[in-house]
Amino acid sequence: MSGAIGWGCCWMVWLTAGVVPEQKSDHSSNPPSKPSVQVRFEYHFDRHHPGYQLLVSKPYVNETIGPGVFDRLWQVWERPYREQAAKAPAEQRRQMAFARYGLTFRPEGGPLPLTHVRTPRGGWAINCFFCHGGQVLGVPVPGAPNWLIDMQTLREDIRILKLRQGRLSRYDLAEALFPMNSTRGTTNAVMFAVALGALRDRDLNRRQQVRIPRFVHHEMDPPPWWNVRKKKRLYCDGFAPKDHRPLMAFVMVPQNSGQRIRSWE
Repeated sequence: MSGAIGWGCCWMVWLTAGVVPEQKSDHSSNPPSKPSVQVRFEYHFDRHHPGYQLLVSKPYVNETIGPGVFDRLWQVWERPYREQAAKAPAEQRRQMAFARYGLTFRPEGGPLPLTHVRTPRGGWAINCFFCHGGQVLGVPVPGAPNWLIDMQTLREDIRILKLRQGRLSRYDLAEALFPMNSTRGTTNAVMFAVALGALRDRDLNRRQQVRIPRFVHHEMDPPPWWNVRKKKRLYCDGFAPKDHRPLMAFVMVPQNSGQRIRSWE
């Protein structure tokens, strides 16, 4: 498989992990108590792999967070958190925001989360790692389910901030009608694909007339990536053959033409 989507989807995290217990010694004169245990998690993967680099640098969808918006989201938080953020240094405030929305820090560091890429305008666009870029014992692991993500809270805070600024768009209003998740760590991703697929014909061209499909909203845990190579079908009920297309349904956003999507294969 060649092309940007092929590289991006075929890239799987080769994880070599060790969970190593470390026992602390008690050198005091008191009787030894129950030993405390620290757990160290280590892993290695190729950060220079072209598939990984595409996913963390190439925006496949339109900008979802405008320039400077993320750094101002704390202004719409509930009062106790807002007051705490107002007193915090910028880096601590950023950590609070990452924790609130379940965004994962990049393994290589930097100001951007693993879950987003920088757009030419300076904003952020979502990528695959929003759902599939979690962490293990606080260590970011690309390909692990993001069990902390909270897309609903993130999008609600963005809409509140834009409403106060008088910048709410039709897209924001339409998005408000679509449930993202009601529990942390899950998303309504399957219905995202149903909604976006309804906009396209067999050749992925945008339809002129769209029939609104019947939605059966249900949240699901994002599956891990490292066992995909052993599978023949995808998802918990196995309804989809293993292929890159079902995994990349989010690229069917209206801003992408059929020609553009096909060019990525």
